[in-house]
Amino acid sequence: DYPTEVAAAARSMMDDGLAAIRISRIVAGLNDALTIRLIELAQADLGPAPCEFAWLSLGSAGRLEQNLLTDQDNALVYADCASDEEEDQARVYFGALAARVNDGLTRAGFPPCPGGFMATNWCLPLTSWVRELRNLIRAPAPDALVEAAVFLDFRVAHGTLDVTSMDDVLLSANGTPRFMVALSSTAGSFPPPLRSFGRVRTDGGYLDLKRYGLYALVILARIYAMECASPARATIDRLNDAAAHHVVGESTARELADVYEYLLQLRLRAQLHRIEAGDEPDNRICYDELTGLEQSRLRDCLRRLSTIQKATAARLSSP
Repeated sequence: DYPTEVAAAARSMMDDGLAAIRISRIVAGLNDALTIRLIELAQADLGPAPCEFAWLSLGSAGRLEQNLLTDQDNALVYADCASDEEEDQARVYFGALAARVNDGLTRAGFPPCPGGFMATNWCLPLTSWVRELRNLIRAPAPDALVEAAVFLDFRVAHGTLDVTSMDDVLLSANGTPRFMVALSSTAGSFPPPLRSFGRVRTDGGYLDLKRYGLYALVILARIYAMECASPARATIDRLNDAAAHHVVGESTARELADVYEYLLQLRLRAQLHRIEAGDEPDNRICYDELTGLEQSRLRDCLRRLSTIQKATAARLSSP
């Protein structure tokens, strides 16, 4: 089946020495190809689209940073229609297209998104999407921002519709200090699990690298990209752009990139071990199974992330 084949490919690439961040990009490309094929099959039955559209990948898929544990995060945007009749036709057609593709992805091994961020729920004309993004940035709800942030990483995976107006909304986010502070606060909600003297706090010997490391780092890179109006989606690209525009120092960008790549490597290795043991992959690693050198490096990574996280929050909240 598809997930098994992808895991086998990831294992082969890792054994060949390929970095986890490159493997995640390749996995995202494979998932894109599957999605495009499902769209083509659906259109073979439904007929040609009544107007231009774009299938959007969200979250980690939008950043081309997918791992072996991923649900569906996608959406659909279609061109604005000239009349109510055309809008009704478009809504029916694209609703059917979204249902077929989301169902196909589910059958291929991608579970539905628990938060409902799927094209069957988020299938809107372009002007509605622009309005949704503007509302998210103008009036951020801290409780909802954790999940809604998946929209901030949207990427066109297939389709011909020009979504520049959506990009423009994201590029203007730096002009809304309230949103930037809220985003920074969201990152602060997931501090690295460090105890006194830099010791790592685990949950029964396990550490969730997504919740207590990767998530905060992704948000930091997103903040820096917005500050310099970077259109980049991938985390490393965002850090590089932020350093090039002097939003952060080159050393800070390198530190975060190093932390990100190391956490990805640890997570991918753990996920492959779980799959090969016949278990479901998750975002946790067993801390005690790391070598002394790996534990030391992980502690150092989490300390560096915590320091930069606090410095960013202080900078954004200062008048």
